[in-house]
Amino acid sequence: IPCTYTEIKTGRIYGEGINPQTWPRELRKAAFPGQYDFDFENCHYAIFSQLSKREDKQTPSINDYLARKEEVRQLLADDIGVSEDDMKQCLIALIYGARLTVWAGDDKRKANAITNINGAEKAGKLFLNQLYRNIKGDINKCRESILRAHMKSQGLVNAMGKALPLKIQLNKDGKKEREVDSLSH
Repeated sequence: IPCTYTEIKTGRIYGEGINPQTWPRELRKAAFPGQYDFDFENCHYAIFSQLSKREDKQTPSINDYLARKEEVRQLLADDIGVSEDDMKQCLIALIYGARLTVWAGDDKRKANAITNINGAEKAGKLFLNQLYRNIKGDINKCRESILRAHMKSQGLVNAMGKALPLKIQLNKDGKKEREVDSLSH
């Protein structure tokens, strides 16, 4: 089966058109008998925790989440009144730079991913949840160390050896900081 792929802004590669990546698992098993189907459950946080540890940084809230994924997702989902799947998306958005602010306007392009998933009211409630804030704190504490460890003269170099130019933005205090989605690479 000829397959073509497109890399999106976050660095993730998606299959185009008719592609086994998008097929239901049962169909892939029937089409490729005897082949392995790997699903790295919650790899975003597991990789982040391992990279943080390599940089001598501790991530107690992330480690707690990894030890009790379904329970933590359900606790958070119940607290704000969303599905566990929506909460999983909120946690993935968080690790890749979603901010804990609500954009209440009509322009969805200005809203962050979490507000787009849950709406402004539920997003605001989630942003006040201490468990969620603790996970965000672990991310904030370790992000720069992880990025610095993968920085080369040509920019950020990912696990596949691809160099991504360093993007700088100014924060609210006028200080330079790396673009938040760099961590996804």
